[in-house]
Amino acid sequence: MGHFAIGLLAFMLSTSASAGDIYDRLTQAQQAAVQKGQQVVMVEDVPGVAWPKVTIVQRVASTPEEAAAVFADYELQPDYLDSMADVRIQKWTDRVTAVVDYTMSLFILTVRYTLQNRLSTYEKGKSYRVDWKMVRGESVKDIQGNVRFETLGTGAIMSYYNFINPNTNGFREKAISMTRDGAASIVRQIEFERVQDQDLLQRQIQRLRSALAASLW
Repeated sequence: MGHFAIGLLAFMLSTSASAGDIYDRLTQAQQAAVQKGQQVVMVEDVPGVAWPKVTIVQRVASTPEEAAAVFADYELQPDYLDSMADVRIQKWTDRVTAVVDYTMSLFILTVRYTLQNRLSTYEKGKSYRVDWKMVRGESVKDIQGNVRFETLGTGAIMSYYNFINPNTNGFREKAISMTRDGAASIVRQIEFERVQDQDLLQRQIQRLRSALAASLW
């Protein structure tokens, strides 16, 4: 079971950061939930929009680099995200910025959209993030969000923020549930690779390091 909080913290966690602050911005109760391996779920309603902004915070049994490397392997996502039918990288605009086509099973609909995903690092290379924004889409007006990975003890903490503005009303609770399930699946895939598929994980890490190194020049 997750811990729910409604308010401005979802916005605070979704904004840019130059230092690791995910854990420090949580309340004591939320920190305790994270330490127990639970999800902290923050929901911010947006006037005039059917679905809210949702931020999920969860502990990951990996390093931030390992977590970011797995997430940035975009075309692998249909293997572990139940709602994702297909993901194809359309092009790279530079070594850290990809234009990616997604096909998603959204409730009773098949939704296709294209995102620009940008990988970056902060806190002097200790923390990682991927930001995304919609380039074009069917059945959605806008998609934006980011995922951040920072050090927490011997592991990492993930902040996963997503906001979808759909061309429909209703399904609010289902949208929140879908975001929770997606975040949990990301964590499971990271931890699975760390324990059971080091060959794949090491290839992903090398791609991550090469991309970030090239972006510095």
